[in-house]
Amino acid sequence: MRLAIEKGESFIEYAEVHGNIYGTSFEAMKDVEREGKNCLLDIDVQGVQTIKKNHPNLSANYIFVAPPSMEVLQKRLQDRGTETKESLERRTANAAAEMAYGMASGNFDAILVNNDLDVACEDLTNILNKLYNDFRNDTL
Repeated sequence: MRLAIEKGESFIEYAEVHGNIYGTSFEAMKDVEREGKNCLLDIDVQGVQTIKKNHPNLSANYIFVAPPSMEVLQKRLQDRGTETKESLERRTANAAAEMAYGMASGNFDAILVNNDLDVACEDLTNILNKLYNDFRNDTL
């Protein structure tokens, strides 16, 4: 990813998160559009802010996926067993800032609380049906 950025490949957004670089190229989005599909990006709040700032006229809908609570999120991170104490603290602090932005009025078109996977999938389908009249469940 870093090499692509250094070579000047065009990205709608990219950011370093927890020591890793993530991003979405314009070309990847165009590939989806050429197939006649809606492009769905799984990005963090930093990516959303970048897109809104750099592409204010982009026709997009934003859905914030939130944990039921910060306590539940912290437990999920701990239970993965992949986090050091320092990385857990960093991720928790980042998550608190993201939650504050995500839950603030006007920053997202919808908020999806991810407490139970089956319920969250059903809720996501309902949100997408409201946002996109042509949404089909078999496209997920």
